[in-house]
Amino acid sequence: MSDEEYQAYRAAWWKEFPCRCESACLGQEPPGRRPRRVRIFVELPEEPPQLTPAAARTLLSILQKAVEKQKREAEADGSSSAR
Repeated sequence: MSDEEYQAYRAAWWKEFPCRCESACLGQEPPGRRPRRVRIFVELPEEPPQLTPAAARTLLSILQKAVEKQKREAEADGSSSAR
C-alpha cells in the first residue's frame, strides 16, 4: 500500500469509525503514517473450538511456518545491521 493509498484509507477510517470518547480520547485510530509492518489483531473466543486431527495438523503447520519466517527475518535484520 502506497503512502497515498494509506492516507485515503485513514480518511475513510475516520468516516467509518468516528471518535466517540469525547474529552478522554483513547487514540483508537490508525497511525498517522503507514506502518512498516502489518499488525494483525486476533480476537480469541472464550473456549477454543474443537479441531479435527486434520485441522490441528494444518494449524500446527501454519504456526511452524510463521515461526520459521520470523527467525529468518530476525537473522536477516541482524546480518544487515552487522555490516
